[in-house]
Amino acid sequence: MLNKDKEIEIGKLQQKINYIDEHIELIENLKDYWIIVLRLENKPNKYIFNTMKTSGETLYKRIGTVIDMFIEYDKKII
Repeated sequence: MLNKDKEIEIGKLQQKINYIDEHIELIENLKDYWIIVLRLENKPNKYIFNTMKTSGETLYKRIGTVIDMFIEYDKKII
């Protein structure tokens, strides 16, 4: 049962990553774009902080902004 739950969870994560890959061109802010790319490459937050010269709070705000943008895009489609 645990393996089945794990497979379902992995499948959901793959769907989310595929969605981002398909819609990444919607991100207009270059810094937001590169933050998402680095997150998709599974880079640690400390690496992103140092590379992008940003704080943790700013990082999470930028990721939140991208998520909100994807949500708004989906609302327009429906």
